[in-house]
Amino acid sequence: MADLLNAENGFFPFEFMSDDGLRTALINRAQVVEIRLLEGGDEVQSDPGYAVATEREVRMLLSIGRMVTGRVRVQLPSGRDRLSDYTRAPEAFRYVETAEGTLIVNSAHIVELQEASDAARD
Repeated sequence: MADLLNAENGFFPFEFMSDDGLRTALINRAQVVEIRLLEGGDEVQSDPGYAVATEREVRMLLSIGRMVTGRVRVQLPSGRDRLSDYTRAPEAFRYVETAEGTLIVNSAHIVELQEASDAARD
């Protein structure tokens, strides 16, 4: 799903069930804040670098006022795998693994991002 969202700018098709049957809407990527993957949505773990990526425990405040706590993977070489390096990655949509499931978050809607250990000291 993140591959689809990061593929290009603009709108993407979204299929949903309505009272009139199956329908398709065009959704503006820039306005999407977060997407929760359905249970069993383990697509993040199928990423080739997932197993070797540096895992960071984070808290992120989203533009809708929601605080998300979870883990992100920084898939960069050792020494360039800090959270600040993660923020400069070119992908707009990023996976966050939470206790409730996996989210895909639009980085343009991340207002504040902290290592969870730093946030605990506040």
